[in-house]
Amino acid sequence: MSREVFMIESVIGPMSIVVKGAKIESIQLIKAGGALLEAGAKAVDNTQQAFANWHEIQNPIAKEAAQQLEAYFQGSLKRFDLPLNFEALTPFGRKVLEALLKVPYAETISYKALAIQVGSPDAARAVGGVVAKNDWIVVVPCHRVIRSDGDMRGFSAPGGIKTKAWLLDHERNHKK
Repeated sequence: MSREVFMIESVIGPMSIVVKGAKIESIQLIKAGGALLEAGAKAVDNTQQAFANWHEIQNPIAKEAAQQLEAYFQGSLKRFDLPLNFEALTPFGRKVLEALLKVPYAETISYKALAIQVGSPDAARAVGGVVAKNDWIVVVPCHRVIRSDGDMRGFSAPGGIKTKAWLLDHERNHKK
């Protein structure tokens, strides 16, 4: 089964949605000038087009992801409900991302607190490693993880700390 790659525009930049079968393999910001088709992903219709509006996407899973992302960026969606493919993750990585999915909208958690939640209180750095490799930006809210001292520090997505700060501000501004 091949991967299908869909590209959409968002307020934080162009994003790719990679679908394989009935699950989403990744949702990522596309680096300016970077390669979209990483890990052997196959573009739909040998995609050369710029970016699709979610109305134009035929794959129902990618279309739902694009619709939910649009609703999130409009401030109306607080929690995503999408079929994410966590199968390639280690058991520890899966626990970390599943715990991260439970962090409430517009709130933050420290790497240390997340490590405690997954039953590994001394593994804050390992948690940071999992969070940094999150393949589902925004949907699995890695932007909500901060240092124990409240500092944001690094953010591995394109735009770095500016993107992280924008996402946190966006959520705070739309929290009801």
